Amino acid sequence: MTSPYEYPNDHFRHQSDRDMRKEKLRHTIAVIRNILNLVFMLVAIAGMVSFFYNKELSTMLICVAIVLKFAESAMRILRI
Repeated sequence: MTSPYEYPNDHFRHQSDRDMRKEKLRHTIAVIRNILNLVFMLVAIAGMVSFFYNKELSTMLICVAIVLKFAESAMRILRI
C-alpha cells in the first residue's frame, strides 16, 4: 500500500471531469467543423461542374457552399 504522500503531484496526472468534458466538446466541435468543410468542398465542386450545364443550379449550389463556409468560419472565429 502506498502512501498518498509518496506521489505529491499525483493529482496532476489525471484530468478533472470538467477538463475532460471541455476536451470532449472541443473534439466534437472539431468534427463538426471538418464535416462542414467537407460538405462545403463537395457542394462547391458540384457547383463548378454544373456551371456548364445549368447556370441557375450552379449559382444556387455556390450560394449554399458560401453559407456553409460562413458557418464554419464563424465557429472558428468565435471559438465555439
